[in-house]
Amino acid sequence: ALGHTTWSRQTIEAGNTVFLETLRCINHYHATLIRGVHRGEPLERMARATEAVASALEETIVFMRPDVTAHDAHEVCRRVIAEADRWVTLDHRTAYSIGLALAPVGGEGQIISLKEKEQRPLQKGMTFHIVSAAFIQGLASVGISKTVLMTDAGARLSHPE
Repeated sequence: ALGHTTWSRQTIEAGNTVFLETLRCINHYHATLIRGVHRGEPLERMARATEAVASALEETIVFMRPDVTAHDAHEVCRRVIAEADRWVTLDHRTAYSIGLALAPVGGEGQIISLKEKEQRPLQKGMTFHIVSAAFIQGLASVGISKTVLMTDAGARLSHPE
């Protein structure tokens, strides 16, 4: 159920989910993308949780605009996931700043993260990796992410779909 773990020689069986994270870097500017891949048909709970994190991601992106606090944007993501299923929880930050850094790590979460009690406002020019991911008690983690750039009009995808 861990989003980030060590490789193993475990065979990926039907019903397993693999959590994939890719990092793109051009001239030291980073964009990250997370997707969960199911082998075979996912369990109904996994499918419901995946739909919840996808909805939470989209609602968070729509909500993000300059002067919204990082806490309030985090609460949108957390609320959508919590309302979907009481056994599914977002127990981490929703997003972290990402941008100009040295490979292989593009994250700048030490600068600002969308998390509980972070009252700083979002500003034009900030770039975030939004990680809508959740832990399903007793089962696994699911996640979907996008990297966005803050503009005057709100969050804009920094990479094509």
